[in-house]
Amino acid sequence: MLLQHTSGFYNYTGELNADGTFVMGLPSQGKDWVDNRFHTYRPEELVRFALAKPARFEPGTDQSYPNTNYTLALLLIEKVTGRTPTATTATRTPASGR
Repeated sequence: MLLQHTSGFYNYTGELNADGTFVMGLPSQGKDWVDNRFHTYRPEELVRFALAKPARFEPGTDQSYPNTNYTLALLLIEKVTGRTPTATTATRTPASGR
């Protein structure tokens, strides 16, 4: 469900509603953005932010692209393998020569 974009998770960069209105995620404009523009968000912070918001829909019932899914996939790869996704890919890809 994560990489098929059917999880229903809120997109931490914001969401476009069916009526065309945009609901901001992390600060991307105004004073909040200026105050946080040099903050580097850790993946765990991004996921925590997104999971604090209501789900967009029940998992598997619709499709919506959230960056949150890729961040969760990254964290899952790290948890399961004990390595970064880059290190995991380098050792599991034939073109890597390893």
